[in-house]
Amino acid sequence: MSSPPFPPEPIVLPANATLAAAEALLPDMQAAAAEGQVVVDASEVAALGQAMVQLLLAAARSAGGLTIAACSDAYRERIEQLGLTELAA
Repeated sequence: MSSPPFPPEPIVLPANATLAAAEALLPDMQAAAAEGQVVVDASEVAALGQAMVQLLLAAARSAGGLTIAACSDAYRERIEQLGLTELAA
């Protein structure tokens, strides 16, 4: 059995990270969590919706955890507003 590549390929969040984007990325996030750590690139995020925040929280609380490899200023500001330091880069 081969181990997953390290570091894992980041899942890139779209500029408009809303419900539709969270639904579209759910299978990728689930697969990454099943393989180990979820790595996310949030460098293009301009708007971060509640559904995406919930998906990121679930990934952060998964067995392998969550790493934010990169993030935009808009992402960082929204995470700070929500007080969710575990989702900070």
